[in-house]
Amino acid sequence: MPVVYKMPVTIARSTDAARPLRTILLIATLVFIWTCSSLDFVIYHDTMHADAYHHSLDMSSVLPYKLSASTCTASGSSKPLRTSSRWSILLLLCTAGDVEINPGPRAPKFPCGICYKAVKQCDPAICCDNCDAWVHNKCSGVSANMYAILKNSSCSWICPKCGLPSFTSSFFSSDSDTSTTNSFGVLSCDQDPHCDPVHCSTPCKVLPPSKPNRTSLKIISINVNSLRGKTIQMTELLHTECPDIILCQETKVDQHISSNELFPKDFVTFRKDRNSAGGGVCITVNRKLRVTHCSDLDVSDLEAVWIQVHTNSFTPLYICSIYRPPDKGLDYIELLRKPLEALTHRHPHKPPFIIIGGDLNYPAVNWKSVTTSDTSADNLLDLLSDFHLQQLVNVPTRHSQSVSSILDLVLTSYLASIPDLTVDCEFSDHCIVSFNVLLAPTFTHTPPCKFFLYNRADYDQQCADLDDF
Repeated sequence: MPVVYKMPVTIARSTDAARPLRTILLIATLVFIWTCSSLDFVIYHDTMHADAYHHSLDMSSVLPYKLSASTCTASGSSKPLRTSSRWSILLLLCTAGDVEINPGPRAPKFPCGICYKAVKQCDPAICCDNCDAWVHNKCSGVSANMYAILKNSSCSWICPKCGLPSFTSSFFSSDSDTSTTNSFGVLSCDQDPHCDPVHCSTPCKVLPPSKPNRTSLKIISINVNSLRGKTIQMTELLHTECPDIILCQETKVDQHISSNELFPKDFVTFRKDRNSAGGGVCITVNRKLRVTHCSDLDVSDLEAVWIQVHTNSFTPLYICSIYRPPDKGLDYIELLRKPLEALTHRHPHKPPFIIIGGDLNYPAVNWKSVTTSDTSADNLLDLLSDFHLQQLVNVPTRHSQSVSSILDLVLTSYLASIPDLTVDCEFSDHCIVSFNVLLAPTFTHTPPCKFFLYNRADYDQQCADLDDF
C-alpha cells in the first residue's frame, strides 16, 4: 500500500475545555490590578522601621524568586514598593496554573522509535507506516542512497521493531512437547560447555592459521655422542622440549648420511662433519624461522658452524655450534678469533649479538671466579675478554663416577637477553643445556599450495581448442 513520505509537523494542543476558566481568571486579575493601582496608598518606612516591615511582610519566603521590598531610583535613593504591586505579582503567579519549582526535561514531540531521542526537523528520519513512529536513519541502518530513493517514492516502509515478528516465550522453550523427525537432538545442560556438540546444524567456522607472535627463542645445546641410532630419542626430545634451534656436537656422521634420516622434516640442518668415527657439529633450526648459513665464518681446521637468525628488530643474531676435542693444544681455540673479528668488522657501530654453544672441554676453569689452574685455558679467557663474551653455565654438565665437570659452555655478548639457563637430564653422557633468548624472530611466509581440480575441467573445450590449434 503506497504511503507518502512524511516529516514531523507541529500539532497544536487542544485547550477548549480550559479556555472559559482562564478567561474568567484573567478578567478578575485585570480588575484587581486596576483597583490596586487606582488607590494611591503607599506605605513608607524610615530607616529605623525597615527591619520590622521586612519581617512583618516578607514575600521572599512565599515566592520562588526573591522580591525586594524597595526599588532604587535614578538618584540612588530607596523607594518602597507598593503593597498592591507585590500582591498583584503573587496573584499572577498563582493564576498562571503551571508554575513549578523544577519542571524537569520536556519529553520530545517526536521520539525515535529505537533510541527514543528527539527527531528534529533537520534530522534524516523515516516514519513507520505501521506504528507511525519516526526513526533516525542511523538507528534503522538506512543508507543515504536508500534514504534518497524512499524520499522520492511512494513505497511503504516498516521500522525494525514492527518488521520483527512478535515471538512468544514458548517459541524459544526447549521443553515444549513438539513432535519432530529432526535427527539432531536437544543439547543437554549436563554437557561440558567448553566442548563442541557432536552434531550441529551449523558447522563451526574454521579460522585460518594466524601468524605466530613470538618474542623469544628456545635453544638447546647437546653433546649427542653420535646421532646414528638416536632418531627416536631426538624426536621425543623435539616433542617434549619444543626447541626452535638445536646445537649438536660429536654428531659422528659423514656425507653418506642424509639429514632427513636424523631429524624430522619440519627442521632444516646445517652440518660440518668430520667422519663417522668422531667429531662433527650441526645446527638444526625450525623451518618457520628465517636463517642464513654463514659460510664465510667457517674455519677449515675448526669444528664450528655458524648461522644468522633474522629478527623483527633488525638486530641479527649469530649462533655457533662448536666442539673442541680434549686432545687439542693451546692454539686450537685461537681459530675462533678469526670469525669473531670478522663479525666485529661487519658491525663497527654496534657489537653483534653472538651466542656460542658447545663442548669445549675445559674442566679446570672455575667459572664463578673466572680463573683457571691450567694454562691451556688461558687463551679461552683472553678470547672472552677481548670480545666481551660471558659464560653462563655454572652447573656441571658431565658426571662420572669420580668427578663432575663443566664441559658444555654457552658464551654470549648480550647477557641480559638470556634471562634463564637450565641444565636438564642427560641425553647421552652429557646433560642438556637449554635457554631462552629474548629476541623476536622473523618467520618465513609459506606460499599457499595450488591444487588443480581435474574433475571440473572442460575437456570438450580443451579438445576443441587443440583442434583449432
